[in-house]
Amino acid sequence: MRLLFINQYYPPDTAATGQLLKDIVDACITAGHEVHIVCSQGAYSGGNLAENENRLNNLKIHRIKASSFGRTKMLGRLTDYCSFSIQAKKMIKTLGLFDAGIALTTPPFIAASIQDLPSKKICWNMDLYPEIAEALGFIKKNNPLYGLLMRKASKIYSNMDHVICLGECMKEKLSVHNISENKLITIQNWFPAETVSDFPIDQTLKVIQYSGNIGLSHAVDKLILAFGKLSPAEWELHIIGNGANRSKLEAAAAELKSSSIKFKDPVPLDRLNESLSRTTLHFISQKEETLGCVVPSKLYGCMASGRGILFCGPKESQVAKTIMDAECGYVISPADTESLENCLQKIFNDPSDLAEKGRNGAAYYQAKLNKTQAAAHFIKLIEGS
Repeated sequence: MRLLFINQYYPPDTAATGQLLKDIVDACITAGHEVHIVCSQGAYSGGNLAENENRLNNLKIHRIKASSFGRTKMLGRLTDYCSFSIQAKKMIKTLGLFDAGIALTTPPFIAASIQDLPSKKICWNMDLYPEIAEALGFIKKNNPLYGLLMRKASKIYSNMDHVICLGECMKEKLSVHNISENKLITIQNWFPAETVSDFPIDQTLKVIQYSGNIGLSHAVDKLILAFGKLSPAEWELHIIGNGANRSKLEAAAAELKSSSIKFKDPVPLDRLNESLSRTTLHFISQKEETLGCVVPSKLYGCMASGRGILFCGPKESQVAKTIMDAECGYVISPADTESLENCLQKIFNDPSDLAEKGRNGAAYYQAKLNKTQAAAHFIKLIEGS
């Protein structure tokens, strides 16, 4: 089969959506398919990627020279979205016919560029638009533009053969679009580096780690404030990654005047497994109002690392349900500051039960959430009649 994939970001870029996409692309190539990828020359953090890619006979990467302001400023982000979307639609028309087209959701509504293809069409939702924009306060539901964008999303979904969501809460959120049950498919994400950690736990380490995108959907500030208030002796908080909220978090940490809160740049994928293992506890967060709109994919790397997890987010979310099913960590509401502080204090006093939670998470990941299972599901979806 001749397959088309569309996403703004693709490796060597570090964006998680591109890393996940590469795993599916690799599986499709292994299955004997010809793959074409339409993506941007621009990097997630801004600037352009070096053009040093290895190209196989059955893999063609079509990089668009779109604007590349990065994601720090909203105006720059929107400019990048529009620039890529316009040029991607033009490029697709030059690439010939495909047996299937698969579009992710960066930029928003990019699946519209494949909705008229005379072939199988799949929308792989990573974030729901415009729902996430409303959840974060960028647009109100009573705004006519919101209604227009919702109708646009509904039209896109109606023209797809399959719509992929990341969990049951996202599936429920999509119900307003009246997508038929046989079209809507749930496939959870996975850890792109895939390796389940074989790094032994360092008993001398006393670190809480947040690793991944520091975006608008996350409530990492809750952890910084709680950590700063408790000021645990010998413990450190490591925040690893970039994103729209990093500068605000750095400013909040600076006000606390704590030398124990450290910010670090993102780690390359080939060293991510080791980095995720260099902690005592992982922290994941999600704002309550974003329930169903996003599913933080950092969960899967944290589980595979074999370390315990503290999730500050909606208890009805996919992340919370997975952590509770796997018995691999703690779940606390973002509004419950007292419970967050009590949980942290308990861990600071005695982190001994984190080892078992870490083992539980790694075992659950290996059994139910690994890349091989997800890739097989995608291949079946693409090849099926």
